[in-house]
Amino acid sequence: MHPQPTTHLILGTRILQPYDQLAQLRDSLTEKERYLARIDQRITQTRALLKHLVTERHKTQASIYCHRELLHPIRRIPLELLQEIFISCLSNDQYLRPNPHKAPLSLTQVCTRWRQVSFATPTLWSSLAIQLSKGHTQKRLCLIESWLSRSGCYPISLFAYLPSADDNFIAAFFHIFNSHRHHCRNLRLTLPHWCHVPLLSVLNLGMPVAKTLQIRFLPANPGSLIPPPHQLIINRRSAPNLAVLQWSSPGLQPVILSVSFAHIHRLDVDYRLSIFDCLKIMRNCPDLVECEFRAITEWDGQTDSDGVEQPITLASLRSLALHAHMTRSFGILFDHSTFPALQALKVVDLTLEPGAGTWVQSSFDNFIARSHCALQTLQLLNVLSTEQELIQCLRWTSNSLVELRILDLKGIAIVKDGALELLTVKKNDSGEPLCVCPLLESLKLGSSLSSTDGVLANMVESRWDPRLSRSPSSKTVSYLKSINPRLDTGNHPEDIKRLDALRGKGLELS
Repeated sequence: MHPQPTTHLILGTRILQPYDQLAQLRDSLTEKERYLARIDQRITQTRALLKHLVTERHKTQASIYCHRELLHPIRRIPLELLQEIFISCLSNDQYLRPNPHKAPLSLTQVCTRWRQVSFATPTLWSSLAIQLSKGHTQKRLCLIESWLSRSGCYPISLFAYLPSADDNFIAAFFHIFNSHRHHCRNLRLTLPHWCHVPLLSVLNLGMPVAKTLQIRFLPANPGSLIPPPHQLIINRRSAPNLAVLQWSSPGLQPVILSVSFAHIHRLDVDYRLSIFDCLKIMRNCPDLVECEFRAITEWDGQTDSDGVEQPITLASLRSLALHAHMTRSFGILFDHSTFPALQALKVVDLTLEPGAGTWVQSSFDNFIARSHCALQTLQLLNVLSTEQELIQCLRWTSNSLVELRILDLKGIAIVKDGALELLTVKKNDSGEPLCVCPLLESLKLGSSLSSTDGVLANMVESRWDPRLSRSPSSKTVSYLKSINPRLDTGNHPEDIKRLDALRGKGLELS
């Protein structure tokens, strides 16, 4: 008899097996299936065990993290110190734009405790800059309300740029702001021209801690309805701490500024006012340090000029800028004013009409003589009409003037040889330098220059003479550091050549 072939020899062949070998194959198959079932069972058990182990690992790891957090030194930092650390993370900007990657919003995303500490620190939410985006008005309102609510009663600084706001948004915005105006320290708004009424209705309720108020209305579109003027009341009761007031509504007059003995230090007004309105405002702001009126208009004869006969003395005023359409404005103000601390004066004629005659030289001379001020910066734009007027201004400010800017858009050239000769440093019989404005360091002439070629270079070179630095009186004449004459190569080749040489030594020539 032939021995029966084993199962592993039968497998893999395609030969038809005898009938007596089929039983052996069935037994082998059954055994293999049982073995496979045991393997699948063990795999299932192993997978379940692995899943359990992975879960346990995550739990243990989380527990380790929690223990480490509890043992971390920052956990032992007192709450007050942690709040100070958070506050130091803020940028130095006066108004903060919300940014999820910067404080304070970034601090709220670290952990629950930091989030709680952040929300409980009003200083983190005391500054906000917001800009209205179309389609996101409701989100902006929610952000403003939640942000300011976290500030508690801490003084806030708010900047809102809302040029495209509609009636509903403006109403909702001022409703939110009204609940926080009592602790608003700095307010800066850019608004449509028509919404001054809701603004004034809130501002006139009082802002007891306000220090800065900056309001700007956008110009009205052609054909837009111009609202009637309303009054803004600022006094020691409504805004006792207000130091800076800027109000800009070009082309409009949406507000009548009613200032009564306010402690305003800086005033910047850009809407139509007569010179008498300006004088009254200045009289009621005795603590002014900086003042600028950007749209002084022609006096129509109806404006009340009572109360301006007596001179106005502002002992602290250091900077004054006047932009006027009125031919008599500058003389009227100079005749009624005394500013002993004045250091910077800017006068701009907005008419641009040749021969308008806006400058009254005698009024300016008397003003400087009466004030006894040491004027350091003088800017006269489209004002002077003759070289003699310029010479008078130089003589009256000679002992203190550091910066002089003369600009003319009327086609009148007033800087000629005579004025340049006076500015040129010469020596007297004792060898001491003589000139007007010996402290002059910056001279901006623009297109106002009409001089003989070489005269300008002589003046500049005289102020760069190295021998001045070795003389005992060297401190009486300063180097002319910068000058910007408009010179053409055809008429001023020598000036251009010599000034370029001085540029290499450090002269700023533009």
